[in-house]
Amino acid sequence: KKDSDPPLEIDEASLPGVMMTLSAISYVAEASSPSIIEDSINNYLSRESLATAGNWQLSWGPVITGVNANLIYVAKNTTGESPAYAIAIRGTNKNSIFDIPEDLEVRTLVEFPYGMVGDSVAKGPMEGFVNLLDAKDSENQTTLEDYLKSISSTTKIPLFITGHSQGGGLAPLFAYWLITNEALKDKFEFST
Repeated sequence: KKDSDPPLEIDEASLPGVMMTLSAISYVAEASSPSIIEDSINNYLSRESLATAGNWQLSWGPVITGVNANLIYVAKNTTGESPAYAIAIRGTNKNSIFDIPEDLEVRTLVEFPYGMVGDSVAKGPMEGFVNLLDAKDSENQTTLEDYLKSISSTTKIPLFITGHSQGGGLAPLFAYWLITNEALKDKFEFST
């Protein structure tokens, strides 16, 4: 943490547990309908007994691709004066026939067009990344990029990117996309 970093009003000692909990919450009701998944995420985010302590609320998503394949949501910390956000990405959904091939297609490299010239990534994770990047929130029809652009602040905003399993593999791709995104790179302070 540098002196120029924005003040973080989350107890840093509990931060790993908070991020792990946000990742775990992305799995709730994974074989259910999108509305039940959303209700379940809201329910878990409100629980004071979890590491998130009821201090986070769903602010975008969840967005679910394909037939319940990939899932991503954004939660906002509701404590203190300065907001903080977290992007949580679910791992492999064993109930989805579309999600498992993303885990298996790792030997073929494809171009990663959201970074520097010559960047490449495994084909399966790239498919999951693009599916999530292009997906829209069902409530207001915004992509993740549209949503992040709509957040206003006069100082850099803490933005955490977390995920488990396949979601943990996608988290660095999202972080890299964010730090190379001209519209977002100076707006947030990123942590994975």
